[in-house]
Amino acid sequence: MTGYDEYIDSSQVTIYHLIPYCRRPDQNEIKDHLSNISMNNIDKIITFNELYKQGVTSQQLLEWSVPIDIAEKYEMKVLDLTKVFYNCSLPWFGPKCQYRFDTKLPVSFDDIVRRNFIHRMAHDMLYDDNIGTCYSFLTNCYNYPLSVCLDWREICDGKLDCTNGEDEKYCQLLEMNECPDDTYRCHYGGQCIPLTFVKDGPTSPDCLDGTDEIELYEEELYRSKSACLTFPTFRCEEHTSRHLRSFPCGDGQYAFSDIGLLSAIRLCANGRDMIATFYRMRFLSRPLESLFVQMFDSTLVSNIDILKQILLNSTSIYMMIPCESIGRKCLTNWLFKVEVYYAYSKFHFIYLPNRLLIDFALLINPDFICFNPKDCPALTYCVIDIGINNGLVCCAASELSNELLNGGNEMQDALEKLFIRCSTTGIEQSCSHSSLFHCSLSLKCISKHRLVDGIIDCYFEEDEVFPTCQLNDSKRFICESEQNKCLSPIAVQNGKNDCQNEEDEMTENQRNTLKGDVPFALLCDGKNHSLLLKSNETDETNCQYWPCNNPYVRCNRLQNCADGTDEHNCPKLKCTWKEPTINENISGIKNWYCNRGIIIHFNDNKTNKCLCPPSYFGDRCQWQNQRISLTLQLVHRVETYTIAIFQIIIMLIDEQRQITSYHEQITYVPKRDCGTKYNI
Repeated sequence: MTGYDEYIDSSQVTIYHLIPYCRRPDQNEIKDHLSNISMNNIDKIITFNELYKQGVTSQQLLEWSVPIDIAEKYEMKVLDLTKVFYNCSLPWFGPKCQYRFDTKLPVSFDDIVRRNFIHRMAHDMLYDDNIGTCYSFLTNCYNYPLSVCLDWREICDGKLDCTNGEDEKYCQLLEMNECPDDTYRCHYGGQCIPLTFVKDGPTSPDCLDGTDEIELYEEELYRSKSACLTFPTFRCEEHTSRHLRSFPCGDGQYAFSDIGLLSAIRLCANGRDMIATFYRMRFLSRPLESLFVQMFDSTLVSNIDILKQILLNSTSIYMMIPCESIGRKCLTNWLFKVEVYYAYSKFHFIYLPNRLLIDFALLINPDFICFNPKDCPALTYCVIDIGINNGLVCCAASELSNELLNGGNEMQDALEKLFIRCSTTGIEQSCSHSSLFHCSLSLKCISKHRLVDGIIDCYFEEDEVFPTCQLNDSKRFICESEQNKCLSPIAVQNGKNDCQNEEDEMTENQRNTLKGDVPFALLCDGKNHSLLLKSNETDETNCQYWPCNNPYVRCNRLQNCADGTDEHNCPKLKCTWKEPTINENISGIKNWYCNRGIIIHFNDNKTNKCLCPPSYFGDRCQWQNQRISLTLQLVHRVETYTIAIFQIIIMLIDEQRQITSYHEQITYVPKRDCGTKYNI
């Protein structure tokens, strides 16, 4: 079924979204039993042979809510003519009339999808694990109990989320990818897109990271009222963050930094950050809750027998581990470890037995800080063997941080700095590919496209001071006030002034105005353009010779003539569109039941099922799918005027040159669809 018909965004680019919603069960879901379907659901049972004799078309079958695969087989005449067709009574549908939507109104499926998403409110059932989404195709990436499971947007994001590092494997290939001159290279993903797709509308990004469009800086919108909450389209489902160290909400929205443990502010409208916070809180102090208050002022070693019972096999962030040093370089027989819940849980605090139990409980001034050497290779210079043999390496806390880690915000700030140091330093003495830039002080290799992009990728900021004009990259922005400064495209209109005269934050019209090339529509419009106020002449000079009643100001609801003649006899425009009034209560919980899918009822109205878009599968659309997404735009050029209609069939061919069973088709009418983008 076609999900969303057409959208016309603010830049007047028509975008056609073809989103088939289907039953997409996983292997564990019990199949629907169709033997006891109520006959009340069925209006008529008739053979396909009789349908052909009556001249019923495949289009009519679709209007009767027949599954699209049956309609296609009917059109191709490959059905067994002796088999029967179940013509369903309203509102039932399905091969045997076993499903119905959660509405009693006679509305189209398109309207059902729109209403489901438009009426979604911030998620109230915060701790329902089944509503969260997971990408299940990588192993050892479910980091319970400290966080929610992996979102596909966390792959190749610079953080190791899987214990075997599989989520960051081969990501350097994206960093090294180069694009042909007639294409645009997406900043982080390294994908290549046509130049015609660049800056064709802020709500129509074609890069996964959205860097082909100017970002809409609406922080409050992203924090609490993200449009992705109410939009099931490409700009959300096929979208990652352009901000490093951001937290993906699982639906295209993101929080601008890692989530804190005790944050009371919901950053994700769907509640994914709150679910993660809940898990962290749930396992934070549970093992220590059974201890008496007076014990917290005593040492760990004095409570060793009690702590063994609750921490040796603990699944919480608190653990007690024996010395496992191969060389028996143990500082003590027992070590007490806490997995820190800040900075993406990259760090582990180690306490020696002579420390107070309260220090261990509240994460105050650890003796050692441990980490995975793959996460922070540049910090391994201070590693010492303290008897841990679980893949972690440890440094004395004083070697890694000069600040006191007394818990609370101070500790979070110190660990954030340490995490940034991990992320922006390396041990590479040189780079293996010509497309990479070597940060000589930070010892890290990054793509040359990341140079002077307004984002510090190298700890000592070598990437932001490099003279990038010598790269001869025609897609870079040259500061007119600093001719030797060439900015990355994503540094233009990013909310930061990178050029001396701030021209990088101006629109193209504003830059032309600054040169004296004033857009015609601004001349004598009664407003002095701020960029021309310092000039001898402005866009309002000599306007007495300019007719006040002209086609550019006629009937614009502003009085340009003193006598108001430019607004006389104007047609009265009435907006005829009116949002339909629907007297039906819509349950927010039901809207969330299928995650990003649509809830349906099975047979007796008591069993809930889900129709999932291609991005998801499972009994509640909870699993993120592997898929191939396509955006295309068709151009039809002819020298003479002709009326043409094209029927385009899109099929996927695998590596063995076998055509997959899934395909899509588009009816393209150049006169109607010129400039239309298709998201499939």
